[in-house]
Amino acid sequence: MFTYAALVDKGVFEESNDDRVWVAGELLKEGKRSGRILEEYLLTALCDGVGGLAKGYLAAETTLEFMKHLNRTGVEIDTIKKAVEEVNRRVRLLQEQENLPNGLRTTIAGLYLDGNRLLVWNAGDSRVYQLSKDHSLVQDLVDMGQITKEEVKSHPQKNIINKCIGHEDVVNVRVKDYTEDLYKGDLFLLCSDGITDCVDDK
Repeated sequence: MFTYAALVDKGVFEESNDDRVWVAGELLKEGKRSGRILEEYLLTALCDGVGGLAKGYLAAETTLEFMKHLNRTGVEIDTIKKAVEEVNRRVRLLQEQENLPNGLRTTIAGLYLDGNRLLVWNAGDSRVYQLSKDHSLVQDLVDMGQITKEEVKSHPQKNIINKCIGHEDVVNVRVKDYTEDLYKGDLFLLCSDGITDCVDDK
């Protein structure tokens, strides 16, 4: 059994919100939900339509509506990777149909639990907090030792991501198995940069 809480809110600065959440069999576009899931497996994912690009929300919704078929037992790393590539193909096709070659893109961060199995995946700068690693310019700069983690929040290019759904023909989503680090009572946080840009790690 799992206990969950989800919140989608545009915050105080934006006129609209491109964030979407899939949890407990529901696509959440706004508002909040909480409850319990009785099954021994759980799929939850968060998408953030890339800011400033047309119809990012549609890319986010399309992605989550497709990924929901993974809410079952027996999902493997390769299953997740194939699903992300397939939804990327569909989003790219939607770009053509909507005549928005530079629009319809979204980040994704997801979590899959099945008994004692824990898989985490992401593309972009939405996070399974402290378990996933951003695909962003500033993360690359940190990895190369050119800036510190403390300098990330004030960096002028902190919002540039280099991987997301809809950006290129292949996503190469990062999927990690954290099964050996899973303990009863663990708490997981999935969030977009609407949180990580405003709240420090502590």
